[in-house]
Amino acid sequence: MKSSFLVVALLLLCSISAGAQTRGEDGKWYDSNLTFQVSEETVREDGAFTLCVAQKKEKRCVENLFTPFVVRVYNASGKEIWNGQYTGMVPFVVFKKALPEAAKMEIVSQKNFVINVLSGTRIYTGAPLRMTYTF
Repeated sequence: MKSSFLVVALLLLCSISAGAQTRGEDGKWYDSNLTFQVSEETVREDGAFTLCVAQKKEKRCVENLFTPFVVRVYNASGKEIWNGQYTGMVPFVVFKKALPEAAKMEIVSQKNFVINVLSGTRIYTGAPLRMTYTF
């Protein structure tokens, strides 16, 4: 009984923290208030950064959401110096080396949805999430 209550409370909390999701007529969940957010970054020094799916308005990470994404890093002249694909299941991205010449990083999700880790539910975002981060 106690564990059932805990599961229900946890699911309720996760659905509240996931943002302004709405259920469409097709039965799918939708949320156009999501974006990427870089919370920590040491790409030039260590080749690492932390990325999350966040609510646009509140600028707050939603810890139970993920999506696969591609990262492209460019130098000041616009030449691509790094690219890679990531699952998004872990928030930390570590490149094989530091990129001291990095000037800009583009991050684009590979899908037009994010996934709720706890329920496995897809939440459609309307278009792939996209962000440009300038160093």
